[in-house]
Amino acid sequence: MSEPEGRRSGPLLPLLRDHLPVLLLVLVALSQLCLAWGVGLLNPDKGGGFGMFSTVDRLNHRHLRAYRVGPEGEEALDLAADPSLRPTLRRATSLPSDHHLREVAAQLLERHPARAIRVEVWKHHFAPTSLQIHPLQVASLTVEQPGR
Repeated sequence: MSEPEGRRSGPLLPLLRDHLPVLLLVLVALSQLCLAWGVGLLNPDKGGGFGMFSTVDRLNHRHLRAYRVGPEGEEALDLAADPSLRPTLRRATSLPSDHHLREVAAQLLERHPARAIRVEVWKHHFAPTSLQIHPLQVASLTVEQPGR
């Protein structure tokens, strides 16, 4: 006996019903990877996973420092003085990859001519035994002026 015309389902419906949840989870995971590694907007604090509860590593506990390197030594740069740097600084602080630190250094070299620019990202670290807060360097990169 054949099924009534309105109740007939093709092979697509059972396939979607069985695999749609898996497909959605994979799409969410890929979008978070793109946001974290491609755009640099996610960190453990903002990732939406368990990491946001399991760490004290928050974006407001990280600090980016930059130094102009010249023949006379190093000079700390005031990064708060230029609001146009904020998006680049935020990406570099959130995800301190060489790519993001190089972006910061390139922008600073345009504004502050020097032999080189050194960029560092620091975070708070709690010593496990004493629970004292210590600064911990997360990343550091020195970019020399092109042509030198």
